[in-house]
Amino acid sequence: MKPKVFLSHTKLDSKFCDRFDNICSTVGLARFRSDFADIRQPSWTTIKEELGQSRALFLLVGNELVKQQIAPDPNWKYTQNWISYEVGLAHERNIDGVGWI
Repeated sequence: MKPKVFLSHTKLDSKFCDRFDNICSTVGLARFRSDFADIRQPSWTTIKEELGQSRALFLLVGNELVKQQIAPDPNWKYTQNWISYEVGLAHERNIDGVGWI
């Protein structure tokens, strides 16, 4: 079974996420990226399960995520909440390699 990593990101940075996803594929890593997943409700259960199967969490900080810090869209709070939840859960579970890209 391939090692799995969890990608935390904003969907607005899809091109940036696609590049990272391709790199993971090239080096043989399985990955979880929520925009390609069938997430059952409540969503937090799928996130918790997928993080539990992952060896690392990568927070992908692309241009759109940076722009949201400067001039936030009102919908940004939802992305911010999910990223906070994912990073906090990874930390709680002592998942190695929590990193920022």
